[in-house]
Amino acid sequence: MISPRRDIATRQQWTREQIRAARRVALAPLLHKRGLALLDRGGGNLGVEQYNGVVLKDWYWNWPERDMSGNTIDFYVEVLGTSFNDAMREILESPNPTCAASQTANGVMSLRSERGYLATKLDARSATRPSAP
Repeated sequence: MISPRRDIATRQQWTREQIRAARRVALAPLLHKRGLALLDRGGGNLGVEQYNGVVLKDWYWNWPERDMSGNTIDFYVEVLGTSFNDAMREILESPNPTCAASQTANGVMSLRSERGYLATKLDARSATRPSAP
């Protein structure tokens, strides 16, 4: 017997505005919340330790080795393997949907948002690199 897919059974109608907004939610805080290690790649770019070769910047990502790139929703569906509906729910239910990441001189990544500041230690390899003047 074939089981019905959970995402079809719980299908939700998403508005164009919600989809547009979800595409442009910063990836760094969402991936940090999932427990993924973010690595500084310089120039405002971040890498994801668990996905070697992926480069993130704000809401855009690129994985040159696999000829893949896209926005926040695409990352959830194509890289993390979630359904579109699960991706939309997680992205839009995030407590800090409008965040930007930056690295401070002491190797702490701060995630700026409209609701305050979050901070997390960068991976030891990137935290020990000297910062640009």
